[in-house]
Amino acid sequence: MGPKNRPDNGEPIKTFDEMRYWKTAVKETDDWTMCSAQGLGGDPWPEKDKQCWCEPAPQYEPTPCANEGENCLCNGWVAYGVKQSPDDPSRVATVEELTQVAFAVNDANNTKSIKCASSSFEMADPNPNGGKQCFCDEKKQFMGPDDVAYIKDYWRMTMVQMSMTVVMETASSIESKTES
Repeated sequence: MGPKNRPDNGEPIKTFDEMRYWKTAVKETDDWTMCSAQGLGGDPWPEKDKQCWCEPAPQYEPTPCANEGENCLCNGWVAYGVKQSPDDPSRVATVEELTQVAFAVNDANNTKSIKCASSSFEMADPNPNGGKQCFCDEKKQFMGPDDVAYIKDYWRMTMVQMSMTVVMETASSIESKTES
């Protein structure tokens, strides 16, 4: 809640940003609130006409915490994936873009720090030969424990498949050499 008219010249305030320039009363709520001094816990402009504006709370998003090789300071889930945007390689990927392609995840487990490197994610490499970065989900809201377990299982199976491919190629190479 703030002034209906500019206190300096009396002109009507027409935008939320213009109103926020002046002293306001603010209340965060998930429910309906009265536009009054009582409903907002105070009157920022006694005896002046006032107005109220509502704005949605910013949506929570994990934050970038490290580039590959750096330490990510985090006390939550850490996602490890592409550095460049798949749609525009000239810009850094957002967390949404990172999670739309392959990515690995781990829990910083109250250590508050994890190295942004394959070694911290069970040797997963979500972007072979490409740059990588990490995002911190401090609130553990971006994905749940079942999602984390699924992603870890995916990378474990991928590593097993890669190992089996190497074993089969090695065996085939040895077999062809012994036949010669």
